[in-house]
Amino acid sequence: MGVPIAALPLLWFAFHVAKSGGNLAAGRLVDRVGTRAPIFVGWMMYAAVYLGFAFATAAWHAWTLFLVYAVFYALTEPAEKKLVTQLIGVDRQGMAFGWYNFAIGISALPSSLIFGGLYESFGPAVAFGWGAMLALAASAVFTTVRPHL
Repeated sequence: MGVPIAALPLLWFAFHVAKSGGNLAAGRLVDRVGTRAPIFVGWMMYAAVYLGFAFATAAWHAWTLFLVYAVFYALTEPAEKKLVTQLIGVDRQGMAFGWYNFAIGISALPSSLIFGGLYESFGPAVAFGWGAMLALAASAVFTTVRPHL
């Protein structure tokens, strides 16, 4: 997309600054409004960012989408972690966080392999479209999840 290789560390730095600062603000938001809206909005943003990446062609697209991607993380990370505590109850939170992180970690490799295969075989529109479709499907399933109160 035209982002110089030398600028990639700066792009990642901007991403992490936006994500970290956003985590603080979103954590306060989650404490006020709960977990459902930030997660749902975040996953919708993820789908939109992936659709954006599917058709991005310029360096400014990459910068903009990457910063919006940071907002997705900022919204969802604190809310997802709080939701884990709500779903499991207080007596097994350590185990719940272990399983939560295990599930994220173990799914990363096959997810990346599928994405890479789609990208190599069919191009960015299909690969990023697949990611956006999965985010939309996860959002639909999420609407059926009810926390343990």
